[in-house]
Amino acid sequence: MDLLTKVIAETISKKCNDGSFGVSLINIPFVNYADLVSNINLSKKAEIFFLGFYEKEIESMELVERDSISFFYTVEEAEMSRNTGNESVFRILIIKRQDIEKLSSLRWFEEIDMTGTYKSICDYSMSHIKDKNSTIINLIRALKRKSIQSVLSFENVLAYLGDIMSASKEELPQVVRTNLYKLGLCADKTFAIGNVGVDEFVKSIKRNATIVKRIGGLEQKERQGINNYYIKHPESSVTKLILKYRDIKDIHILCDMDIEEVEACLKAVSASKKNPTGKKKGSGGKISQTTAAAQMIFDGSKEEIEEVITEFVEKVKNQENPDKPETLEVEVGNNKMQVNREPVSKTVATKMSSKRNYGTCIFAEVDNVRAAIDGYNDKYYHKDFDQDFVKQIRDWLNTSLQYVPELFVPEAFEEYLLCRDVIYDEYTRMITDEYGQIKDEMEGYSIAERLHDIPMLQIISNINIFSNYINAYDKDSKEIYEMKTSIENSGYPLDIAVSDDGQKLFTSYVKVDGTTVPDYLAAYNFGSVGQNENADRLMGGFTFDDTIFPYVDFIDNDTIACFGDDRIVIYSMNEKPSEKAEISLDGREMLGVFANSHYVGYIAANADTTAGRYHIYIYDTNGKLTAEADYNNTFSKIYATEDELIIAGEFDCSIYYLNGAKKFSTTFRKNLIDIVPSGNKLEYIAIFENETTIIKLTMKNEKENK
Repeated sequence: MDLLTKVIAETISKKCNDGSFGVSLINIPFVNYADLVSNINLSKKAEIFFLGFYEKEIESMELVERDSISFFYTVEEAEMSRNTGNESVFRILIIKRQDIEKLSSLRWFEEIDMTGTYKSICDYSMSHIKDKNSTIINLIRALKRKSIQSVLSFENVLAYLGDIMSASKEELPQVVRTNLYKLGLCADKTFAIGNVGVDEFVKSIKRNATIVKRIGGLEQKERQGINNYYIKHPESSVTKLILKYRDIKDIHILCDMDIEEVEACLKAVSASKKNPTGKKKGSGGKISQTTAAAQMIFDGSKEEIEEVITEFVEKVKNQENPDKPETLEVEVGNNKMQVNREPVSKTVATKMSSKRNYGTCIFAEVDNVRAAIDGYNDKYYHKDFDQDFVKQIRDWLNTSLQYVPELFVPEAFEEYLLCRDVIYDEYTRMITDEYGQIKDEMEGYSIAERLHDIPMLQIISNINIFSNYINAYDKDSKEIYEMKTSIENSGYPLDIAVSDDGQKLFTSYVKVDGTTVPDYLAAYNFGSVGQNENADRLMGGFTFDDTIFPYVDFIDNDTIACFGDDRIVIYSMNEKPSEKAEISLDGREMLGVFANSHYVGYIAANADTTAGRYHIYIYDTNGKLTAEADYNNTFSKIYATEDELIIAGEFDCSIYYLNGAKKFSTTFRKNLIDIVPSGNKLEYIAIFENETTIIKLTMKNEKENK
């Protein structure tokens, strides 16, 4: 029996013998279920429920029946067993896929998950290794660290610990070093020599893992640099091994790659790459995922997009506190892509919706959304929008056809369901290199998985799945126009905006055309004006050869503001679009933008750092600079109401009048999620992680600053 299965069997047995009602094994890979069933040692009868398994998977298990164990395969059977309340039966839920219907009703069983299992395996290994010493103990403790769990494969750690446990007393020191490749690490002749502490092991493993990750994703220029290094150092065999590992990702290659030699090669390549011209190189900045996506599209680097997504996923997995809002950064070229992670949206996307669950309505008298979500399983009544709910909608819509035969909604609803299924379907994604060869694949990958945090990158990486349509609907949800576009013809849509009356639409497209990367701003009208203009409803457009507009917005029904990387352009759109104003950024990088019906503006790094870290620029819709202000705190949100500018960070909040005067500023002791006006000009609603507070300003503040 393999190590994982053995540890799981012991854990289940202990839970049963301690009087537990039942346990859930949630998506634990690599378990031999036949061995598991055969080796659990239970003090009472057991019922095992295999949930989320395909029929072929069940058939391949070759389960051995035992008199004291019964097998079941549906959620309904698990619910019936639970509802009996029979404590003489121990229930084991083995959950392979979590997107099955009604699974949430079984969540109160004790969970055996990956994190707990990993720790149990480390503890088991430590107690069963032959002739362990302080160095071996510290090595296991290092592997147990959360920071190490995030950089090593679960399966690799299992294999490595299995080898260590089976090694004899004489073999053990050698096995610890020579089998490092099974952890996905390069050979290291100095590893575990002497009395090595836990922190030293952690540092060594992280350094090694970082280098392996780097050689696994070498760029074309780096590969060329390594070839040049080989020409200068023909005695070195490590260059060929690096390139070979990069191509096929076989960990057995790592066995012959000494970490010191690999590091020396990479340092030499980096040194030659850093400053080949002798010119001073400027530092990169912080960019949004939209800008990062556009940058990678322009470079024609689909492979880099895949790598950025993979790195972002790793950052998500390594969050120390996933329930806390956090801005994650991933390097894209010389820049850092920033993505704001909101735990609420993550929970909604990953736990409260699935292919067969369209959302949940929670009935809870609480102060904030977070509290309702945290307790929806066991504290508050909730109604899931499941397949029964969908059936009701179908029935209502079909009934309505008796009275409104021309109603198109039933057909549109079915089309929506089909499109949603495509997004939620699990499939194998093949990642290819520049020559079209498969270099990696991801089993059971769902497109929906990353749409809540990096939607732009996720859509780009799966562009063949998504069709690019512009659809216009009237107030009764009837489709009045549809236009299909394509990356090849129209370009990639960066942003889209719709007027308040729903008749006008403005888009920003970017298209790679040979060596140029033009941005095209297009204005459509789906009202009577556009119908009389031409068939495609296009009222006009503007092409920019050297400016990208990642964000466009109607600031009133007839005025659109376009925020580009080097300018802001304001257009009037009564009928045909016409330029109203253009505002140059004068080389500044916009770190945040805002707009209302009277003003537009942005925040940028302050050239005069003695006055503050940032500087705010406020313009009227004719392009005139009307106000400026310095700002010194961090921020993640900036937006304008009709009268004020609100800037909020993790703990900081400042409110400015649109004449540049400061109305209010404070630093909270709690993590600030958002702050919004309450309707009273002296009151604001501050939303924190676990509570919502009303902030009341005094009239003194109002008079002094206005």
